Amino acid sequence: MYKNKQSTRTLTLLLAGIVLVSVIMMVLSHQSDRSYKRHVIKTNAEKISRFSITPSNGDSTFQVIKTKSGWVVPMPWGNVDASAFNVEKLLRYLDGGIASDRLVAKHPMQWADFGVSDSLATHVIAYRNNKEVANFYCGGFEFEPQTRRTWCYIRLADNGEVYSVDGILSMSLNRTQADFRNNDLLSVSPKSISKIEVEQADSSYTIERNGNSLLMNGIACDSVKASKFIHQVSKLTTHLFADSARNQLKQPIAKASITANNNVVTITAYKVNNEIVLESSANNGNLFSDERLNQILFTKKQNLLP
Repeated sequence: MYKNKQSTRTLTLLLAGIVLVSVIMMVLSHQSDRSYKRHVIKTNAEKISRFSITPSNGDSTFQVIKTKSGWVVPMPWGNVDASAFNVEKLLRYLDGGIASDRLVAKHPMQWADFGVSDSLATHVIAYRNNKEVANFYCGGFEFEPQTRRTWCYIRLADNGEVYSVDGILSMSLNRTQADFRNNDLLSVSPKSISKIEVEQADSSYTIERNGNSLLMNGIACDSVKASKFIHQVSKLTTHLFADSARNQLKQPIAKASITANNNVVTITAYKVNNEIVLESSANNGNLFSDERLNQILFTKKQNLLP
């Protein structure tokens, strides 16, 4: 009888202990989960004045700097206009901070598993003036087809912790210096273009809107061909930079002036070593060499006539 009571008491204490341990584990787990649901990087995009980015492909570190006239990328010969689209996309991701859903690693031996080691990740440092406001490494992204969820991993530079982050932040960060340079010679709405003046040795002309009609040198032109031409000219973009031609520009061989929204953008063509180099007044510091754009912009006038 005594043994039965003792066994019952022991069993009761054991069950109570198990329940207590379970409660403690639940509390700790809840607290831990809450700690993961936090902004691991806290930033205010409006306050960021400079980025230092080391690409994951092994390229050298480059800067993207905010100036009074906009964002620029410093180059050996001076500043060139930055890609407003890519800079603004990066700022949107960082605005208000980066939230994480869970901590996935702490030890350096695990960094490579999540693509956030020094050699695999893109290293990003954001500054407010000369003060660091964010310093982290961004690895690759993953995609779950069933839930259509995307996420990537970031490692904090100060403590080495690796977090899972919702979204495709890595796709905005894993870019080269060229990706952060402005690659637009012209980017406007086709409807905003009111006049295009082309000056070249054997085929100069002016296309101008007159109500619903398009005129070439005052004469009606093929509306379908001219409309297609205006549409193509409205978005002239390329990643084919011509940095090596910078000190070899001489006399222009052609020029196109596009009036859109009452502003005139001039694109000038130069011949350098049997290649056509283009320079746009809408893109400070960047030169381009893309035969496709040259063929579009400086098409012969007979190609636009009925």
